[in-house]
Amino acid sequence: MIKFTSILAAFVLSLYLAHASPEEYRQQLTSHSAEDRAEAAYRLSHAATNLDTEVYQQLIDLLTDSERVIILKDNGQKRNTSPGMEARKTLIAAGNHAAGALGVGLIEQRPSIRWRLCDILARLPTEESIEALMNVLRVDPEKLVRNTAGESLAEIGEEALPFLIEGLHTGEPHVRHQIIWILSEMQDPKTIPLLLTVAMEKDSPFAGTALEALYKFGPAAVAPCLNILKNDSRIEARERAAFLLGRIDEPAATQGLSYVFLTEQNDRLRMICLQSLHRHDNPKLCDLLLNAITD
Repeated sequence: MIKFTSILAAFVLSLYLAHASPEEYRQQLTSHSAEDRAEAAYRLSHAATNLDTEVYQQLIDLLTDSERVIILKDNGQKRNTSPGMEARKTLIAAGNHAAGALGVGLIEQRPSIRWRLCDILARLPTEESIEALMNVLRVDPEKLVRNTAGESLAEIGEEALPFLIEGLHTGEPHVRHQIIWILSEMQDPKTIPLLLTVAMEKDSPFAGTALEALYKFGPAAVAPCLNILKNDSRIEARERAAFLLGRIDEPAATQGLSYVFLTEQNDRLRMICLQSLHRHDNPKLCDLLLNAITD
């Protein structure tokens, strides 16, 4: 009997909220009942683009509300959810209409909400949202929030590239390190030349991070690295290219390293090429190359 009464009460509430006004929804968002809060956030999604800033701010405040409840959807089906989950969906549905409130939240809210806002902005790939995420990389004191902003920028992808490239050239050191990581997560081949430039720059504090990023591209990085190994005038750049190729076990990399080992005059570079070939787990080839230069 108690269970039936609870279901009936939830059904009556859903009927009420389905015909309630946005103002009534707003009041329901601060209810002591988690079911009421989740239901109101769900219903507001139907008018997500027509809400005022205060309602968006209330939804933002709900993002950390994780109490599990059951609500009734429009089709009568039950949904296991939470006020925070419903608030997130409504803010995403609001799109650019909620951008102002999201931007303010990234500055004023506590970290547990800021990282959630970064995640939401990944679904809103506009110049404003990308710039807001870039600003998080620059100024947010919390590593979790900055990392979430980086993940969101990587998820946005190509539309974020111009902002990331500018940041890589002009940002503070911690921002540049993070951008290199973001580019490695994006896996856009168009960024390989830029990462190679950073990786091969003499005395660059970002060279190691860029080399790690290039390694993640796998086969796509082989041809550009071979071009540096064979043709670059900077011996340090060629050594780094040889080292990187040793971590990418591809036939083209093996062939290029073998060629340079047999034809190069610089003994140090030849040794790096041989060590890189050894990482390809082909001891027979290494023996053949050593025999070729000693016969």
